[in-house]
Amino acid sequence: MAKIREIANNLKKTPIFNLSLSSKELFHSNFLYWLSLEYPTEVSKFFADLYEIKSLGIEKDSQKREENNIDFQFSYKDGTTVYFENKVKSMPIKNQLEKYSEKIKVQNRSIFILLSLTKPNFDSTLLGWKYLSYKEYNDDFLKKLKTKKQYHNSLIEDYTNLVDNLIEIEKICEVESTQTFDFHITIEENEDIAGNELYYMKELRLHDLFLKKKYENLLILLKNEINNRKIKLQEIYTTSDFKGGEDQIYFESGLTHSQGFIGFKYRL
Repeated sequence: MAKIREIANNLKKTPIFNLSLSSKELFHSNFLYWLSLEYPTEVSKFFADLYEIKSLGIEKDSQKREENNIDFQFSYKDGTTVYFENKVKSMPIKNQLEKYSEKIKVQNRSIFILLSLTKPNFDSTLLGWKYLSYKEYNDDFLKKLKTKKQYHNSLIEDYTNLVDNLIEIEKICEVESTQTFDFHITIEENEDIAGNELYYMKELRLHDLFLKKKYENLLILLKNEINNRKIKLQEIYTTSDFKGGEDQIYFESGLTHSQGFIGFKYRL
């Protein structure tokens, strides 16, 4: 419990965190966009080194946000375009990545990066997406980025602090099959109640992220249990594709009216 109080007290003091609450996911894409405009050499070098791109230097005015449902993208001077799917509030979705890459029509000079707070529960490389964790992005790039502008250094340092705390919150959202379903408890300052994280998440206005990830993790437990029983099922991804076939199963989880839900459809 002390850990979650420490995170809450830390985040409440940071201006970057409070600014991010207006758009929890878009904010992070916008921050990367800003970095690519202010420090294109450093941004291009980090991703070029990471993914063995020989050509350094971002093509002028190639940075784009929210185009064709892609959160952020930029192009190198050799024509290589890097596309980013940014996941902070929710987990990576397999069929979403498939649709995006198919829509863009992946070519030899296209690189797809899944920048995610949560590790995908599937192999994204099979879909053509390279997974980059926020921890790696934060530790290997942002914390090492030093500029000549003290104000920018302060912003970047504040942002890395935000990411560090989001990583800790993501760990708190993990669910084990042996755990008690107690994460809706919100008794104020009650240290005797295990799992009272939701009180602090509501205080931070992060309860939607907290509950969504909890229910997504419960869904993963359900999927793993089905797989462990070696039940051969064809997982589908949209309700419109669900025809009630004997081998079809549809999973869902999310939030409605600030309440978490989990469900699945299967024809008996």
